[in-house]
Amino acid sequence: MSDQSPASLPSFRSPPLVEVALGFFLADPTEFSYAHVGKFWSTLEPEFPTVRDVDPVSMSVEDSDGAPVSPTEVPLFPRIWMMDRDEQYLVQIQRNAFFLNWRPGKENAAYPRFPAVFHRFNDLRRRYARFMADAASPLGRTEQLELTYINHIPEESISGSEGLAWAVLDDLRPPTRKRWLNRPDRLALATSFRLPDDAGRLYIRAQTAIGRRTRANLVSLTLTAKANVSDVQDSDIVRRWYETAHSWIVRGFEDVTTRMAREAWGEERQVDG
Repeated sequence: MSDQSPASLPSFRSPPLVEVALGFFLADPTEFSYAHVGKFWSTLEPEFPTVRDVDPVSMSVEDSDGAPVSPTEVPLFPRIWMMDRDEQYLVQIQRNAFFLNWRPGKENAAYPRFPAVFHRFNDLRRRYARFMADAASPLGRTEQLELTYINHIPEESISGSEGLAWAVLDDLRPPTRKRWLNRPDRLALATSFRLPDDAGRLYIRAQTAIGRRTRANLVSLTLTAKANVSDVQDSDIVRRWYETAHSWIVRGFEDVTTRMAREAWGEERQVDG
């Protein structure tokens, strides 16, 4: 599984990043129950004092031949949220999934960089696997690993007379001929790219939107890497895949955004990625 050296990856002093999520889906649901919720939360409560249940989510399985795949059935058991005090880190557990999310939280914290977030995820993943092996049954075969970066780019952050989406997204070129239709006032794009060595795919979605709190125009740019990785218990396999996924997400973000936008975010090169 190939990867880029972290030293060669772009970095940004003020990235428009609002959320990072990394985790895995299992091929078969676990026996995770409300009793297990209480027991496992008791081991995490000093770090994650807030717990609540929300609706479960389905999984769109990554298919190697590129054919569209319908989402899997949603488990009847709810999804459990465990949040830290600053609402920066969120553990999500449902019977067929385990995820860790990072968000700026109450203090609008700066992104701590991928190595720190991955280290936290890896520690929690191992603790969850040990707990399930002792309390219920060992985690079975992994169906899919995922890594997602969500960026919200507000209109006021990018100066440009061409419109927000055209100022941000490099693949949007001015028309080479006179056209009847002017530029659309809304935009939704979706693309996918194969990762090297059959390591899955990178999905990129961009769309214009309105900020929930600010009600201001923004571009939502989401990059998600997915792969069928069968053994989540093998730490080396998990680490190498996430390094590849992170490298492609960061380089993909650089590739699809304009130089003007990247300069506004303070693009630089940083050894720790």
